[in-house]
Amino acid sequence: MIREWPGSTDREPIYFNHIPKTAGTSVRHTLERVFETSGHNGYWFADDYLRDSRERLGSYRLLSGHLAMLPMAMSDRIYRMITFLREPQARSFSHFMHLQRQSISPWPKHLCETSYEEFLFSPVAEFELLSFQARYLGMWNPADYFATKDRWFDRSLLRERFRSADLLRNAETTLEHAWFVGLVENYETALSQLSKKLGVPLDTGAFHNAAPSRSALPELSESARARLAWLTEFDEILYERARKKGCYAEIGSDEPLVPNPAYFKSHIDFRSGFVGGGWHTPEPRDDGTGYCWSSATRAWLGFLAPWRGSSVFCARLAAWVPEDLAELKVFANGVPIATDLSFARGEDSTSFMCMSAVVPADVVDSHGLVKIELESKRTICPRDFGEMDDRNLGVYVNWARLVPATGYLGL
Repeated sequence: MIREWPGSTDREPIYFNHIPKTAGTSVRHTLERVFETSGHNGYWFADDYLRDSRERLGSYRLLSGHLAMLPMAMSDRIYRMITFLREPQARSFSHFMHLQRQSISPWPKHLCETSYEEFLFSPVAEFELLSFQARYLGMWNPADYFATKDRWFDRSLLRERFRSADLLRNAETTLEHAWFVGLVENYETALSQLSKKLGVPLDTGAFHNAAPSRSALPELSESARARLAWLTEFDEILYERARKKGCYAEIGSDEPLVPNPAYFKSHIDFRSGFVGGGWHTPEPRDDGTGYCWSSATRAWLGFLAPWRGSSVFCARLAAWVPEDLAELKVFANGVPIATDLSFARGEDSTSFMCMSAVVPADVVDSHGLVKIELESKRTICPRDFGEMDDRNLGVYVNWARLVPATGYLGL
């Protein structure tokens, strides 16, 4: 059943097995950013996967979602599977808090307002918590998935399927053969190692669908602790196995990232995937081009410079307060570089500045990777000026490119 083995190549698509409440939404958005929009699916759940056409499924370079092992069992494609695990008791409490925050829930409202201890003994605890991470890795047979789907109160069936030795054994095998397994507790380190494995820098600062604030685990009675230990027993075994194995130990922490050219572009127009971090979601302009606002005072874009000699970075920029662009700082692989700005008015009367900067050859790393960082003076929230947008906005970029300096004729 496991169709994905060590030695996978770039030709094989990636499947991100998104286990709920394991920072998966953040991981998914980070991965999707570097792929073409048409190169990944837009849905999250198994019902949508089952309705998707074979033609579209065959076109995805990245498949993501709460799909468990269905893609591995029901497709003839070979996937490089990525997943993240979380300390089981922390994941269980986060899952409970998520249910309480949901405006639409399959459970009666009074149940979602109970205490965590009461929830652990409720009739739905098996459906919501029992061997939860093990299910996503160990249910190889689609029949098991469909037999337990929506069987919220069938505790006998759920215990039979989710406490079976086969489930645990399958999940352990999946861990052994997964292309990458990260731990939420070491999130930034895991993403750094995943970056090296993919050959593309990933945005480690993007967090999505996170709780407004982190609640401390509540004190539980002895019986509740025993109940929780029973519910998470298989998950504890898997998490400990992954932790001891050192999921990403195969890549040395000091080894440089070797870029995979498939992910990089010399011209970023924000109409498709790009390598970068510290950006909001790209948006289309009325003129058919795209744009993107930085979400922090320091944002970056990744390029490759496979040529010899210096390069020129150029971009078409704007800012909420145009004068702030005069104080924009630019770095190439951490080294400050001088910039030239010239005024350019867009067809829609938008005031743009065209910026160019020479990137010396000696700041390019040994693999040709160039990380251009744009440091804004500040971020501004439009809501403070009577607008509806409550995001923090730094610099607005219409397009950016990196080209060889030799023979470059300008914008």
